[in-house]
Amino acid sequence: MAPLLCVRTLNHRPGEQNATEYSVSLTRADMIEFTMGALNAL
Repeated sequence: MAPLLCVRTLNHRPGEQNATEYSVSLTRADMIEFTMGALNAL
């Protein structure tokens, strides 16, 4: 099932190599998924 709503943001602080990605997906009204992952900036 495709998400009804998906919000993704990439957070990068000056001076840091790694960026953090936040993702929130809403597939049904009673199911919200939140994921957070570290990305290596190339």
